[in-house]
Amino acid sequence: MGRIGDLVKHFQDGDNLPVDVNDVLIKIKETGLDVEVEFIGVELDTEILRGKYRLFEWPNGFYGGDPSLMANIYYHNADDSGWQRFVCCKELTHLLDDPQFNTSTREQQINLAESVGVPLRLHDPSTAPIEVNIDFIAESVATALLFPRAARDLFVEPFAQKKLRIEDIAMIADIPEIYVSMAMRPFWPNINARLLNL
Repeated sequence: MGRIGDLVKHFQDGDNLPVDVNDVLIKIKETGLDVEVEFIGVELDTEILRGKYRLFEWPNGFYGGDPSLMANIYYHNADDSGWQRFVCCKELTHLLDDPQFNTSTREQQINLAESVGVPLRLHDPSTAPIEVNIDFIAESVATALLFPRAARDLFVEPFAQKKLRIEDIAMIADIPEIYVSMAMRPFWPNINARLLNL
């Protein structure tokens, strides 16, 4: 199990919603990643991009000390709290990505933004650019962290009996409905299990 798998495992038995994104950050730092993170609300065109992160080194003092690792995580300041929380969590998980997969050129960013807009059922991982696959994985990881397996399982029966709607569950978890809808499908436990191996 890698750092992502350990992170998902840590949260999977929790049933107290909503999950605090700062708790995710704390656990990421416990993996050994020494990074200072700042969440920054900005105006974004959400038809193109809902969030982004920038990882960089910052000089540490005037006398040549080792630089500090910093991350700015940008989210759309006009989004509702569910989207803001989800985007921040998803971008946090990218801090654990292999650096070779980071999108750095404008062409890569446009390609990623356009491709991520494709519905999951139309996404073919075998032909998609690696950055797109990494982003789909990050969305799945963020879903598993903010809507843990144990919490999700509590909703299965009332949802099946139509006592709760996706909108109700999304409000309780404080994440976007699209990700609750994905997590409430029968295939989700299998995906959740696969995330443990990352």
